[in-house]
Amino acid sequence: MTKKHFEKLLAICFTLTIFLANPAFAAHPLVGDDTGTAGILKFQVETSAELGWDRETEQGITTKSNNQKLNVTVTAGVLDSLDLVVSCPYTFQHIEGNAGNRIDNSGLNDLSMAFKWRFLELGPASFAFKPSITFPSGNHDRSLGAGRVAYGATLVSTLAFSPVTVHANIGYTNQRYTDADKDTTREHL
Repeated sequence: MTKKHFEKLLAICFTLTIFLANPAFAAHPLVGDDTGTAGILKFQVETSAELGWDRETEQGITTKSNNQKLNVTVTAGVLDSLDLVVSCPYTFQHIEGNAGNRIDNSGLNDLSMAFKWRFLELGPASFAFKPSITFPSGNHDRSLGAGRVAYGATLVSTLAFSPVTVHANIGYTNQRYTDADKDTTREHL
């Protein structure tokens, strides 16, 4: 296949994707959560990316680092009011010194799983409970994970008065760290 054929095929696929896609209702990624659930036997895939770079010079030695983080979250509706949420983060990190040394510190971060249960709806107000667990799947020695299991729970509320919707979250996470990390990190968040 020539380059022109490939470009035409790519343009056709892009055009078909735009015109044949189902409508989606998306919102700007929130730090918190809302009480909405996917619904029974419905799925949702969310992706996010973070890009960063840094350059430091100390005592004549320059170090440059490039960081990219990609997160994929899959939500599956177990019941109309209950979701299973699995999150899979991955880090791409390259560190380079002016001496020509280069470190590739890329890999899988700690995986997390949560259930979100919308347990109460009172007119425009709704409430959900979201317990979670984070598994130590990232390589702790390469700073890709905490090294221990973390547990948490969040109480989520949504109040919807058109055209304004307000979400409030309050949560707790217990992250047990390795002995080397205990002095510099908080266990109770």
